[in-house]
Amino acid sequence: MIRGDRVRHRRKTLRMTQLDVAHAVGISQGFLSQVEAGQRAVSTTTLVDLAQALKTSVEYLLGLEQSDAKNTPLKPAGVAAP
Repeated sequence: MIRGDRVRHRRKTLRMTQLDVAHAVGISQGFLSQVEAGQRAVSTTTLVDLAQALKTSVEYLLGLEQSDAKNTPLKPAGVAAP
């Protein structure tokens, strides 16, 4: 299942709003909000579209990789990059 926290992390890293991502993927903002909250699953097609819109891999969004598209480890919110 898709990791909503990873979707939110990438979206915020890219400084995109939920509406920006929703429009890029072709889903509603409400649906994306539910995905980020872990309340909804997505189809394979939507998963691929989310990965492309968020400039990351499907594996990252599924929690199978530990780093985002830039190969930087995940950092807790509020921690500055080196």
